[in-house]
Amino acid sequence: MPDLEEKENRKKTMVAAPIRTLFGITLLISFFAGDATGQTVKIGGLAYVDYFYRPGDDDKNVLWQRPKDNLWDSGRDETVNDALHGFTYRRLYLTTDAAISERFKARFRLEASDNKVGSGGPVPFVKDMWVDWNYTGAHSARLGVMPPPAFQLSEGVWGFRSLEKTILDVQGVNSSRDFGIRFDGPIPIRNDLVRYAVMLANGNGNRADDDKYKKGYARISIHPSDKLVFSVGADYEKYLDDFIIEGDIVISRPYRKMRTSVFGGYEGGIVRFGLEAFLYALKFEEEQTYIVRSENADGFIETSAYEPLNRLSGISVFGSIRVNPQVEFVGRLDLTKNNGEFGQIDPLLNETFVLAGMAFAPHENIRIIPNLWWFVSDAQWEEVPEVSGKQKNRMGRVTIEASF
Repeated sequence: MPDLEEKENRKKTMVAAPIRTLFGITLLISFFAGDATGQTVKIGGLAYVDYFYRPGDDDKNVLWQRPKDNLWDSGRDETVNDALHGFTYRRLYLTTDAAISERFKARFRLEASDNKVGSGGPVPFVKDMWVDWNYTGAHSARLGVMPPPAFQLSEGVWGFRSLEKTILDVQGVNSSRDFGIRFDGPIPIRNDLVRYAVMLANGNGNRADDDKYKKGYARISIHPSDKLVFSVGADYEKYLDDFIIEGDIVISRPYRKMRTSVFGGYEGGIVRFGLEAFLYALKFEEEQTYIVRSENADGFIETSAYEPLNRLSGISVFGSIRVNPQVEFVGRLDLTKNNGEFGQIDPLLNETFVLAGMAFAPHENIRIIPNLWWFVSDAQWEEVPEVSGKQKNRMGRVTIEASF
């Protein structure tokens, strides 16, 4: 009998859990969409789905790469030399936007992507979670997980996030999200010609932080018209990288990252184009080694100078032209250069990324985009010539972008 009672209780729990979840969602929607408060809620979705084909390579030493491998700590894909093709998705969004009042609004967005796939399939995570307060005039303060003022303007002019991220994002110079507080507004010059955006954040993506170091962003943008924009942006962060060797040696390595970038773009009804350039520097400061003598006793600290530099710079040129209401041609060229200094080794890595496509829009919320994607890097290591040489990736894709 106890076994039967235990099974019955388990069944009741399994049934009750989804009911409680559904009830909670219903209460949440009712809270935001209640007529008494005048609040409104809009729910939408976005998906990027691909059919891709990659030709094989005769050179068996060629590594199938993707942009962002330019940063030395980003890792690389495994070697793939055979031709392959298939269907995949790169991004799925489910977004809830709430207009709480005339001065307050909020967003909650979940994302599932091809970068986070578990044993049971895609693993959703929180992409956006913020509350925005329009506290006076056109000035606003936003708190939560949100896009930092890094490449929003260029991404808006680019308009083809479904094909590829903008250069700062794809190279990993800045994360597309950060957790902090942000202020935006106009500077009183010629009818809000100039706007500012500043943000203080964890510098840890969409995650909470566990150290004292933070990241600061700043951007000034000039808007001569509703079609033309220019901007200058920068960010700075410093934090500590601790790692343990053999359980009793702790190495603390403080380092700092600095980015400056400029952007100019035009977004018209027929033609769009933009140019973005950046300079990124990663500097390690002095290294501290903490050696533990025993579990209950303090150790001692040794400090040694350790200042390798990693300088990454790049430029991206992109544009599109609409030939009729349903057809648009798009193209892009990225050139990136990485100069690193690690001890006595001075690597140089040049990258070229080319993308071209044609977008067909049978509906305003649907775009079908056949496109070609070509990426090549040329690594030069004077003291390690065996790993020098060109590595490439070529792909043909049909990308479907769908929103509601």
